Amino acid sequence: MSTKAALLLALALMAVIGVANSQRIVENMLKNKALVDKKIKCILNEGYCDFVGKLIIKRLPEVLHNDCNSCSSFERQASQTLRSFMEREHSAEWERIIAMY
Repeated sequence: MSTKAALLLALALMAVIGVANSQRIVENMLKNKALVDKKIKCILNEGYCDFVGKLIIKRLPEVLHNDCNSCSSFERQASQTLRSFMEREHSAEWERIIAMY
């Protein structure tokens, strides 16, 4: 299954199984180093951006500058998970992302 198909399937599953289980899906996706590396390159304008990468880019200013005030509960939880992950595992890239957005 392609990465795009897997992500679309994950998004569909999120709608069906709810936020708590969706959070586990996000956490599992972060365990996929190749996927994470692709998204980081996308966000830093160093690689191809798929639908999910473009959504992340679209939401980054809200997450970084408005503390995700207009986010859904899932987006808020996901942004906290992603922020913690990036600070811990990819701190140099995270600093570049903050400076960029």
